[in-house]
Amino acid sequence: MALADNAELVILAPGVKEFGEDKTIDSLIRKYGYNGTPATLKAVEANADLANDLSAAAHLIHGSSEGRFKITWCPAFLTRQEVEGVGFSYGDLNAMLTRYDPSKLSLGVNQVDVRRYSLSPIQDWDCGRTAAASRQERSWKRKI
Repeated sequence: MALADNAELVILAPGVKEFGEDKTIDSLIRKYGYNGTPATLKAVEANADLANDLSAAAHLIHGSSEGRFKITWCPAFLTRQEVEGVGFSYGDLNAMLTRYDPSKLSLGVNQVDVRRYSLSPIQDWDCGRTAAASRQERSWKRKI
């Protein structure tokens, strides 16, 4: 998948409660944020905690847009401050679900307002979800 420069990636995340797959990585993500490759490599050189967990550093690089496009997270369980604190833009989940109603969109290209959007399935990562929430979200994804 590719995004044009200056595009926006909107992530509807009704089950996400944490940024990392475990408490340690979540803590490092909150501390260093998704600030791109150069900033992450500099942080690895200057900070033993990040240097000792290169999987977290790789995640920070992989999760960054490298400044090319805007990433807007719309979670149910994370606050605006938490989302913006790691370098993403925050979107209100209920407002975005109204605008991008999964029951009215299909996989592929959709038109919302006067703009065209592509709806893509995502891998089911755990991200701190409970088993019930994960099952509910998988059910929701199947409807898309």
